Amino acid sequence: MKKVILGFLFTLLLSTGLYAGEYYGMVSSFDVPMGLNVGLSVNGGSCTGDCGDFYKPGGGIGINVGYRFSMSLGIYIEGLANIVSPDNKEISENYDTMFVQSNLGLNFYIDPTSKLQPFVTAGFGNFHIEWSLKEDSDFTIESTDQQTIFFGGGIEYVLSENLTLPVKLQFAKVFTEDGEETYKDMLWNFTLGVNYYF
Repeated sequence: MKKVILGFLFTLLLSTGLYAGEYYGMVSSFDVPMGLNVGLSVNGGSCTGDCGDFYKPGGGIGINVGYRFSMSLGIYIEGLANIVSPDNKEISENYDTMFVQSNLGLNFYIDPTSKLQPFVTAGFGNFHIEWSLKEDSDFTIESTDQQTIFFGGGIEYVLSENLTLPVKLQFAKVFTEDGEETYKDMLWNFTLGVNYYF
């Protein structure tokens, strides 16, 4: 799995120059946003498999900082937080539960000459379950940080040279600290946001 993702990312990096040269000068009706950008998003998410049977999907917010190097390629870091509801009554009565993810990823834009720009995304990150103790509770749970590899896709709509609206669906595979897979099948997030380019 790691070799496939690394090969995919390497291919994107090599092809970026070719795509940039091919598309240069083809956009006449609008300016493609480039450079440093920051964004906010609302998102929904949870996990699949056994993990999905234990947690109900929930909503949350996200923040990201990125840099679009060319018309075809951008890099970003993001943080996502989703409030989820455990099916376990004892846990839900004693704890507020949140999925927290931090990611470092690449976006590859498939048609950068269009205002509606589809893209694929991939990268790696960190996953943590945040347990917030409610009042008058002695129920304890510990959660450790776990590494992830993620992939997904979406569409970024160009409103102006400074403003875009990205929509994205991504999945992340969770691993333990020693590199072994956990019981969690996949994390998933659907995000709707706004990016401002400086």
